[in-house]
Amino acid sequence: MSGGTAACIGDKGQHNKFYLFSRTGGASDVVVQSSANLTDLNSSTYWNNALVLPGNRRLYATYDAYFADLAAERKNLDYYRVVQTGAAGGAVRASFFPKADGDPIVEELDRVSCKGGATVRVGMSEWDTYRVAIAEKLRDLAGRGCTVRIVYGIMADDVRRLLQAEPRITLHVLGGGGALPGRLHSKCLLIEGPSNGHWVLTGSHNYNQTSLRRNDETLLKLNNKAIYQQYVKNFEHMREVAPPAS
Repeated sequence: MSGGTAACIGDKGQHNKFYLFSRTGGASDVVVQSSANLTDLNSSTYWNNALVLPGNRRLYATYDAYFADLAAERKNLDYYRVVQTGAAGGAVRASFFPKADGDPIVEELDRVSCKGGATVRVGMSEWDTYRVAIAEKLRDLAGRGCTVRIVYGIMADDVRRLLQAEPRITLHVLGGGGALPGRLHSKCLLIEGPSNGHWVLTGSHNYNQTSLRRNDETLLKLNNKAIYQQYVKNFEHMREVAPPAS
């Protein structure tokens, strides 16, 4: 449940999946943040996403500086950086790992209000016991009246049992490999509600120890309703084809 390639800044894996184009197709300062590796399975039977953000000069410069740090290969297990920029349609925030302490996903869920009805959707490729606090937060949100829907690829048994013990959480699995309906490889958290806005968190970051503490990773967060609705459509399609977790 962890990356297996040599890291540039961390000590485990260079797990990023992003592309930078100074100019392409008439657009400039283009950031493409994806969840997909450049492999045949990722293009044929794995469920992935790619978010294209053109024309955000500060975001592009932030990713470009991170790329330079990756290329410099200076180890730092507390590299964690967060940069927020304005953008058409809403704010964008990029976070870069590894991080020595704390869990930003737990912190995001701490801010969710269930007042007036809220929905939290999680599409997660890998989820291990080290990040069980995320599952505990989701259980608590469901208990407070939030709708919680989860589709996953690989999940530790104790995390799965904790989530299944809360009947108000729906849990589906896309854990196949080369055969359809395939394997979920996306990593996304979608949050909406009257007091929450419309948030998408996506990138290369799995809910495991290596993504948080040891890997080179990026997590992108944005509040853009149009993009959010596209992610919801994709999530619900995955949930439709994914069997319930047993």
